[in-house]
Amino acid sequence: MKFQRLRQRRGLLAAVRAQLVRARIVLVYALLVLLAACANSSPEIVSVTGTVVFDFAAEERAPVTRLAFFMQTDSAVQRADSIEAVHRESGMRWRVAEPRLISGADKQWAGYTNLQPAFGDDILMGAYDCFYCDAAGNEVNSSFTIDYPRELLTATPETAQSCMPVPTTEYVALYTESGELMFFNKRRSSWRENAAIAKDYPDAFTMRRCLVAANDSIVCLLPSETLKAPKKAAIEDADNE
Repeated sequence: MKFQRLRQRRGLLAAVRAQLVRARIVLVYALLVLLAACANSSPEIVSVTGTVVFDFAAEERAPVTRLAFFMQTDSAVQRADSIEAVHRESGMRWRVAEPRLISGADKQWAGYTNLQPAFGDDILMGAYDCFYCDAAGNEVNSSFTIDYPRELLTATPETAQSCMPVPTTEYVALYTESGELMFFNKRRSSWRENAAIAKDYPDAFTMRRCLVAANDSIVCLLPSETLKAPKKAAIEDADNE
């Protein structure tokens, strides 16, 4: 009787061990499948934004133009390895080996903000094909279109707004003395004078007005305006008093 019970107990233990082994195999297999899926899954491009930037760095000079584009993806943006933009008609190509990565509000983008044509040529209008390659070598592509009023190429800061398409929204960018962006939004109704801006943001050193087209396809950066004297100059003035 005791021998029979012992055999039954041993049989039960063997069955439990077998179930544990099978469960472990299934778990490890599932883990490997998931890891392989994560490594090999191709990213998808949710949307693409292409923008021409007209930078009026000086009052009396024509603007410096550059192309910026960002691709919103559905996968971890940290996996981005390179991005590329190709003008469809001319074949002009830019490849960025280390794109700028942005994440926030459950969204993520890979892009670049300073693409310039060779020899000071204008940014070409028309269709662009863009490509996104991740660290696993998976590549996906999409496209965007660039169009802008040619009058902006010869505009001045005073005439830039009249050359922009309608509607256009004006924003204000505030920077610290070290050049760090600290505010970007619409100008407040109370900011009738720059002194009011300096009062609300004591650390703001310079300001740039930014004109943005409705679809973000055109951005005009107007010349920098100084809100207050540099710290060194302020100290010297105080010493001279």
